[in-house]
Amino acid sequence: MANSDDIYKELLIVKKDVESVKHQTQWILRSHAQGVAGHWHEIFGLLAGKKRNYSKMRVFLEVNGKRTVSEVALAAKVHAQDASVWLKDFETEKIVELLPVSKSSRVYQKTPADFALGISEKLQEEITKKNGQNGHKK
Repeated sequence: MANSDDIYKELLIVKKDVESVKHQTQWILRSHAQGVAGHWHEIFGLLAGKKRNYSKMRVFLEVNGKRTVSEVALAAKVHAQDASVWLKDFETEKIVELLPVSKSSRVYQKTPADFALGISEKLQEEITKKNGQNGHKK
């Protein structure tokens, strides 16, 4: 039977392997960023001729792996029901994932696609540009 030090060492190895896979995934995504940009641009209405969904953008930007759906909605200044629907859509699109933190509340975190594809950066630019045009802040 393994002692606690052996189990801890094995967990560290698994953690390192998971991080390595995340980094490899990021590099692969970066190499295909232009090809997949249209897909995630569509989610937020960033394609030419589409209406931008700034509320949906704010919900995505407020996901941090610590907030419940209600907290994300509050921070994004949207109805919790809308935030919940959009978060489920984001999960389907693999740009957020549900964390197994509690059976009673749903907490999401962004997937490595966010960093690799620069999704949050682009969405923040869009919101900043809109706020500059309208003369008020987030």
